[in-house]
Amino acid sequence: MLKKHGSEAQKRSNALWGTKESPLCDCPAKKFATLVIELRERGLEHRQISNYLLDEYGIEMYPTDLLSFLEDSVHVLEAIRDIAGLDKRVELEQKADEHIALIAR
Repeated sequence: MLKKHGSEAQKRSNALWGTKESPLCDCPAKKFATLVIELRERGLEHRQISNYLLDEYGIEMYPTDLLSFLEDSVHVLEAIRDIAGLDKRVELEQKADEHIALIAR
């Protein structure tokens, strides 16, 4: 569940999510997913990420929804790793493993 509030948080939220010129662009979703994953990789727990999103952007998300998103992300990375291994793409396989380890810790 996303909920925006507060004028300063709204300004930061607008900066993150994009502009009115491209309302159907998927860039905001990619930016949001990247932000959440980066916060997790820096060591924040799902509850801390939820608090950060609320404080910085005025976005209220349930910690359990973030946990589900992170678990799904690990599954996608595992698939990428497995396919990279089959295709002998060692660097991609290693990078996927690194991200899995950082998210799953």
